[in-house]
Parts: sequence; structure tokens; C-alpha cells
Amino acid sequence: PTRLVRPWNILIGRAAPGECIEYDPSKPAIVHLIPRFHPSPSSSSLPRREPLQIPIDSCFVCHYANGFEDPETGEVKFDMIKLPSLKLGDMQGSSPVWETVDYANYVPVSKLTRYTVDPVTESWSYETISHRAVDFPSISKKVSARPHRYVYCSTGCSATESRPAHGVMKVDTSQERAHTLWIPRPHEFLSEVVFTSREGSEETSPEDDGYLTAFLFDGNDMSSDLVVFDASNITKGPIARLPMKNFVPYGLHGTFAEGLVPTHEDVTRAESMMEGGKGISGV
Repeated sequence: PTRLVRPWNILIGRAAPGECIEYDPSKPAIVHLIPRFHPSPSSSSLPRREPLQIPIDSCFVCHYANGFEDPETGEVKFDMIKLPSLKLGDMQGSSPVWETVDYANYVPVSKLTRYTVDPVTESWSYETISHRAVDFPSISKKVSARPHRYVYCSTGCSATESRPAHGVMKVDTSQERAHTLWIPRPHEFLSEVVFTSREGSEETSPEDDGYLTAFLFDGNDMSSDLVVFDASNITKGPIARLPMKNFVPYGLHGTFAEGLVPTHEDVTRAESMMEGGKGISGV
């Protein structure tokens, strides 16, 4: 639950939207369950299901990992990155945040949390899957909207406090909780990892039969590598590194488009246009 404060500052350009948002701990968060299939009474004998709004505890959600309907109970379960509070509006100033913010004490610990909601009784519960601070969850696409076991998350170098995204954690949502971790050198920072299925992987293949890809930024020499992990064993570290011609600034999100592979001619043409000053608009 959030509220806008001084919204006119956004309109006149004196503040960014994030500077005008405050967390309101007095209000609950709301879970919205919207049926994907909504037949009309005249076209189907199936019962119509109306959207539900179910109040839960007060919290702020950064990102969602996955959600699915339990085929045995009909309950809806979803994994998300949960924070106990949000601090945006007071993070102002001209200096970089790493010079002015006490990260460990100021930034709340974000945890991967599973909520279970019963659409019939509108009851709910939650459990913390990992107590380590994580964010930017990624899963195998073949388990999207289905029961899953593994969630791949960005994580910092501390097991108990908030730290900037630094390495990768493979979170095991099963009862085994067999979490694994890879942390790079102190001056290296890993972007959000993206899961890509192994070529030839089938529906019956293990859920982690694939790769994780991300950019690894080296703060010492301002360089970046495209790194590839074996998703079944991330503790080995990258199994492949591709140095980038230019460094990629430390960022947040990543994506992978299957089959989108530019030819050598496409890359050469794009580079020549950028060198000629045309930039992206000239492509």
C-alpha cells in the first residue's frame, strides 16, 4: 500500500515519481485474483467466476517469480519478492546513493515469499522460502503458471542484511530447501539472470536443464562479460565468458528472445551507423 505525496511536483518537473511515493503501513496489501477464462452464461455451462480482491498483511512487492493453481486443493499459490516496507520518497539528493545511504540499515531485506490464497473462503497464509535478501527472480518458461521447484534470483554478499545485487542464488522451493549460491569477486556485479532451456530439452527433462545468462560488470576496469551458467550447478561459476566490446553499465533487468540471432552483417551495419553518429534511430 502506497500513497502519493506532493504529486504536483511530478507535474511541474521538480521531482521524479519515486520521490513522491510513500509507504502506508496502516493499510493492507490487496491480492487481486482475475479469472483468465470468463465465459458468458449463454455460451457455456461452466460457472462464471468474478474477480476477487483479498486483503492480506501490509507489505510491498517488488517482483513476482511465478504463480499457479494447486490442482488438488484449488488454492492459488504465488512466489514473490516481499519487503516489509518501502522507502522511496526520502531518497533524494545530488550525490550517488552509495555515498549517502547506509544500505544495510536503510534498505529493507527483500525475501522470496510464497503466498497461498483460497478463492472460496478468501483465507490466506504465507511462508518465507529464503531468508537471504534476493530480488529479480527468474524461472524456466516451461513451468510458468505451473508448480515449480527452482527460482533463480540476484543476491548480495551478506546472508542476513541487504546488499546491492552481486551474485546469483538458486532457490529451492521444495521442502528440501537445497539452496545454492555463486558470488563473484568484490568488484564484480552480476545483472539479473535469465533462464534459457538447453537445446533438445523436453517437457520431461529436469526443470533446471538449461542455462542462466547475465552480464557481469567489473568495477575495477569498467568492463563487462556476457556470462553463462549451468543452471543445474551454479556453484561452478560461469562455464563460458564472452567479453563485451564496450562495457555494459550495471543494470537491473534482462531478457532472452529465442531465435533472435542477428547476422554478422546486421551487427556490422549497426556498429557502423553508431560510429557515424546516427545511433539507434539510424538503424
